[in-house]
Amino acid sequence: MNFVSLFSGCGGFDLGFTRAGFDCLAAFDKDAAAFKVHSANIRSSFSAKVDLATGFPDEWVIPNSVDLVIGGPPCQGFSLAGKMDPSDPRNDLFNVAAELALKIKPKFILIENVAAASKTPNWRSAQQRFQESGYKAETILWSASQFGVPQIRKRAFLLGIRQHSRFEIRLPARRRLKTVGEVLRKVKFNKDRAPVPLCSLTKVGAIADHIMPGMKLCNVRNSDKAVRSWDIPDVFGPVTASEREVLEAIVVLRRRNRVRSVGDADPVAARNISQYLGRPVYQNLSRLIRGGHVRKIEDRYDIVRTFNGKYRRLSWDELSPAVTTQFGDPTHFLHPSENRALTAKEAAYIQSFPKNFVFDVSERQALRLIGNAVPPAAARNVAGQFRKALV
Repeated sequence: MNFVSLFSGCGGFDLGFTRAGFDCLAAFDKDAAAFKVHSANIRSSFSAKVDLATGFPDEWVIPNSVDLVIGGPPCQGFSLAGKMDPSDPRNDLFNVAAELALKIKPKFILIENVAAASKTPNWRSAQQRFQESGYKAETILWSASQFGVPQIRKRAFLLGIRQHSRFEIRLPARRRLKTVGEVLRKVKFNKDRAPVPLCSLTKVGAIADHIMPGMKLCNVRNSDKAVRSWDIPDVFGPVTASEREVLEAIVVLRRRNRVRSVGDADPVAARNISQYLGRPVYQNLSRLIRGGHVRKIEDRYDIVRTFNGKYRRLSWDELSPAVTTQFGDPTHFLHPSENRALTAKEAAYIQSFPKNFVFDVSERQALRLIGNAVPPAAARNVAGQFRKALV
């Protein structure tokens, strides 16, 4: 049983398949750090650092019989965590992966990406090309936690099956979820790679001091897990009780009194805030603007810092948020109990990489590669299902 890997990255997808007994015939990626890590950890018959947008390298001869082509083309242009830019040139690489896979003519094709990609023209175009080339095309939505990976990570597979083959991916039955604590407590650090704590005298450290496990800095949601910027006066400046009422009113009304048909909130008119609170608010609004808590947009008002959440502190007893390329940035993610960022080693454990998988690159490069990877535990489970179909 064998496979060819397109846009292989550091090898999370490939590791799952090799651990299930598949041979890697070839692996391709243009990223130098990804190529270095993949080469050190995944044995393949052929590998090349190449830009697949230009096609396969001339020195590679397509094998006569390939069981699977797997691929994880870039997701940044599709991701909800990014700009979701339909004009992002990296989106075209999804169709490049599909066309190259069809050129190899395997029994099965499996392309992975973020769940939002499955709603795009790129995805629909790839499905159509599969069908035109004699493959059945299916979309499978899945979550990493279904495979015992302790994170909230929703993704999609585009599965191509030769018309005469009978196969379907069966997602694991719901089971007890593994928590962050179960994996992070196993992490051991070398002295030269020990985590660096944040200094409370810095802005980042002072904010982190106020974020409890499972909470985040968030002004735009009414949630017991949201810490408001006005709850941290030593960083963002003090507010009075009446000013706090105005801020909380804006939080409610900006989502209730919609003006546009896009987005999930709009600036609020002063009269609506006054009606909601039953009192004048212009003086409060003026002071909040001077204090940097509110901004005026034409004749309406909105809170400052309208991101959905930063400084997300993981909780020992819960799933982790999705591991992204920003996992080592404390302004995005915090350790469950220590005032510091997550390390690449911790990110790798949460992504289900085994402890003997070596990331011999910089910390920043490792975090980027890990965030872009398919969790090996999920890949191995799916690979096992293909193995049964091929035996």
